[in-house]
Amino acid sequence: MDNTKTGAFIKELRKDKKLTQMELAEFLHITDKAVSKWERGLCAPDISLLEPLAKVLDISIAELIGGERIMETEHIEEMEANAKNIIDYSKKEIEQKTRTARRKYLFVTAIGIVLVASILLVSLWWTGYFNIIDKNVSPDENMTITVYDRDVFNTGSHRPAVSVLVKGKGRGESRTTYGNNIYQGLMWAPDSTKFVVSFKGYEAEEKTYHALRWLERNSESNLNALIPAGVPMIEQAAHGVEYQILQWSADSSSILVYYSFTDSNSVIRSGYYWYNCENGEVSAPFEIDMSE
Repeated sequence: MDNTKTGAFIKELRKDKKLTQMELAEFLHITDKAVSKWERGLCAPDISLLEPLAKVLDISIAELIGGERIMETEHIEEMEANAKNIIDYSKKEIEQKTRTARRKYLFVTAIGIVLVASILLVSLWWTGYFNIIDKNVSPDENMTITVYDRDVFNTGSHRPAVSVLVKGKGRGESRTTYGNNIYQGLMWAPDSTKFVVSFKGYEAEEKTYHALRWLERNSESNLNALIPAGVPMIEQAAHGVEYQILQWSADSSSILVYYSFTDSNSVIRSGYYWYNCENGEVSAPFEIDMSE
């Protein structure tokens, strides 16, 4: 197809039909700029538009492609049939290429989505996102504690553990892992300067342990080694005692401890007392009478 010749032919036929470029464009559902480009020979009509364009201009497809009227009619029907076959074949080729390109695009897109999702999931697992079991904000809302049920700070480890991440405004962060343990709970002091984290040994028979974290001192105390001062000493040597931290005092200096154990006579004994975290003193001990 000679673009210049065909363009001039389209312009001539359009004017014969007393159509503007806009009106011709509207028939074909395209823009008048496209028609203008055809008539100036800048480009040729899309193959999908040849048949409807020829119909509007009242000529054959063969004439439109040739850019002139065919005066000899002996082979015009055959030429028209061949032109339509070529157009149909070209349309099918374009459709097939479009489908192939679309499938390739969808396949590449799907692969990209899978890769991005995989990277995201690995990243979330790596950072311990799926292992978060508790988030605890300090009373003054300046500190946040995130607790994980595995050792997320040592990514090569799969052991059961309690990992504690403490982040604060202007204080950076601190990380601690208690290996081979199960998280039991966490309790902030009212003044937000310290907290108690409790965990239990991985084996069901193991007792609960309590760690006291001092943020301002950047230190930690094993409460299980300190709070027995409030339990009748005569029983401690031979019998294990289970402790529970119930609450903090209003001034954040002491914690209320509940204890229980079975004495040498197989009698369950339990009680309460306040343990002062500042000086280690015990106050207000109260033993529950289980004899009745």
